[in-house]
Amino acid sequence: MDPTFHFATSAPWKKGFAFVNHTDHRAAGLATMDAVFPLARDLLSFPEHADEGLKPHKVNELWFTSFEKKDFVIDITGTLEKKVGALSAHKSQFDDLEKLREEITSRGRHFAAGEDFEFAESFIRLILE
Repeated sequence: MDPTFHFATSAPWKKGFAFVNHTDHRAAGLATMDAVFPLARDLLSFPEHADEGLKPHKVNELWFTSFEKKDFVIDITGTLEKKVGALSAHKSQFDDLEKLREEITSRGRHFAAGEDFEFAESFIRLILE
């Protein structure tokens, strides 16, 4: 998740639909970013790892889910139904499967606009090398 994305005044895929990004989503994105740089590459961050045979690792790319901007898109046409199915398993989060399917489909179409496929996910892709 993009740790800098706090809210949208109007979602690009659904006019007039404002929302606030969950704090745990932002925290997960920030924790991932911090783990990738500099912690994963620096031996001094966790010297006890060397005792376990672990070595520093330089991450070459970092992808953040992007709900607001179309940056780097991936074709999800073949897996859209799997995505809807996986999200629908979160009963505490989604109680209306048709509304969920409509939102995921609308967002997927929005990010695929102008591409050679029907549905897409958008990511902010950082090349770190």
